[in-house]
Amino acid sequence: MNIVFLGILSVLILFPMSAAYGSEWNYLMPWNDVDAINVVIESDFDVDSSTIGIIQSVIDSPVMEDDHFFGWNSAITFISEQTQTEIPQLDIVDDKTESQIMIFLTQNTGPQNTDGFTKYKITDDKIERVFVILYDVDSIEEKEIEMITRHELGHAVGLGHTTNPFDMMYPVINQQYSMISMFDLEALSQIYLKN
Repeated sequence: MNIVFLGILSVLILFPMSAAYGSEWNYLMPWNDVDAINVVIESDFDVDSSTIGIIQSVIDSPVMEDDHFFGWNSAITFISEQTQTEIPQLDIVDDKTESQIMIFLTQNTGPQNTDGFTKYKITDDKIERVFVILYDVDSIEEKEIEMITRHELGHAVGLGHTTNPFDMMYPVINQQYSMISMFDLEALSQIYLKN
């Protein structure tokens, strides 16, 4: 049975994640038995290499600041080692036929001024494929591209929105809280500890 869920989800149930944080997630969902998740970056316009570099750095940057991570792979490595949990890494590929996640950059304005959107293909309650779209990429600042990409990739790796307003997975992104936090990583590890 194949089900498609939309990114700004009205999904599943609320999962209490941490008494310390007192916040909840609207959903947490694992990938379907993969060691690595291939990511391709596509666009509907001629994107400059610096913009592609921004997207790639949100995936691969090793930078960490005050227990917050800039890049998803270093964050995933950290929490995988801490919890001894196998969480799939993100691998950037050039061929969209090899990808499970497509990040699509567009000049178009999102519906209702949405900055980004994530759409899933789900099979047996596990993620099979993800389509991420980032809107207005040609007209927003580098920091905004980073924040939106990091948030949407959070959805792509299986995180929903949180009720924690001080977290990057809150439905409205705040530049002050736009890095990958231990709260995000705790939730991510819980997804894979269950499976």
